[in-house]
Amino acid sequence: MPEGGTVLVLNDEPRVLQVIRLILGRAGYVVLPARSSVEATRLVGDHPRSIDLLLIDGLLPEAQELAQRFAAVQPGVKVIFMSAHAERGRLNENNSSASVRFLQKPFSPQALTQTVRELLDPA
Repeated sequence: MPEGGTVLVLNDEPRVLQVIRLILGRAGYVVLPARSSVEATRLVGDHPRSIDLLLIDGLLPEAQELAQRFAAVQPGVKVIFMSAHAERGRLNENNSSASVRFLQKPFSPQALTQTVRELLDPA
């Protein structure tokens, strides 16, 4: 299967990271899992290619800051904030760009891959 892009996933729950990595890996994406913003920053520095998408747990305190910091270094990066809580309004207020989406947890594998594809392949 051809590579669909590189996705950095930031979530502090190891099982969630594992499931997302499996789903997106099967869909042809390179997945870089991180449990903290420090680990995410290290992964970005160590990865030889650019990151196409950030998939971030919207409830993590550093979520917004990491997305903004990363976008300043790599303009055009896409971002999906995910949360089981009603964070959509707050996240959308702060990120009205077409390159930012919200994904409500729990989500199906199809919903995850569809949202990622919509951002990375807007055809």
